[in-house]
Amino acid sequence: MKHVALFVSKENLEKHQNLFNSPTFTKVLNELNIESLGSPKRTDIVSIVHLPNDEFGGIPVTETTKLMDFGSKAQIVLKHYEIGTDIGEVVQIWAKEENDVVFKEYSGDKLLVEHIEEELYDVYQDFVDVSQVSGALPNSLIQPAYNPASCLLEGSCCYFEGKRYEHCGHKCGIYEVAGGGTPINAIDSCCRTHDIEIRGKKGKDRCQPHKNFIKCTNNLSGPGYHTIRNGIRIDAGIHLCGWIG
Repeated sequence: MKHVALFVSKENLEKHQNLFNSPTFTKVLNELNIESLGSPKRTDIVSIVHLPNDEFGGIPVTETTKLMDFGSKAQIVLKHYEIGTDIGEVVQIWAKEENDVVFKEYSGDKLLVEHIEEELYDVYQDFVDVSQVSGALPNSLIQPAYNPASCLLEGSCCYFEGKRYEHCGHKCGIYEVAGGGTPINAIDSCCRTHDIEIRGKKGKDRCQPHKNFIKCTNNLSGPGYHTIRNGIRIDAGIHLCGWIG
C-alpha cells in the first residue's frame, strides 16, 4: 500500500468534523460519558488515503482519524473509513479506572474489545513529528507511523516496543524469508493462521481470512496490537472486502 497523509488545517476542520457527528459516534460517546472528562487538552484530525499498489489491485481507502487527548484521564481515537460505498466507524478509548487502564474498542455501536492495558496509550505516537505539523500549513503532509516500514519491507517482520514478530508483516512468516519461527504471543499465532488461510488467494477470496484474523485477535493485547489490526482492516478494504468490524 501507498499512503497520502494530511493533517487537517483549521480552515478545513469543520468539513471533517461533521464525519464525527454521526448517530453512531454520538451514541457511543454518550454511553462512555466523555463529558465527565471535561475538554480535551488537545484534539486534531488526520486524513489518510491508502492506495493499492500490488498485483491484487483494489480501491482506495480513506481513513479519517480524530485524536482526543484528555491527559492522564483518558485517550480517545475516533476513526471514520470510506471504502467505496461502505462506511466503517470505530471508537477506541483508553480510560484510567482506579489503578487500571481499561481499553475498549467499538465497531459501529458494538463493543468488540475490552481489556486491561499496562498504561495509557499516547494517541499522538501513531504519527511522526505530529507536534511540528499540527495546525501549521493547510496541506502539511505527514508520514503515518502506525503502518511502519518494518511491517511492509521485503525481508522484514513487524517490530514494536523492542519485540520482533515471527508471522506479522506483509513480507513475514512461514512462506517468506523473514520470520517463520515460533509465535511470540497470541497475536503472532493469529498472524500465522492468517498467512496459511490467505496463501494463494486473490480478490474477495482474501476476505474471509481477514475477517477471521480480526475475530482471532479480539480481546488480545501486545506490542503493535492496534496497528496490526488496523492494517488488516485497511488491506481488506482495499481488496474489496468492505468494512470488517
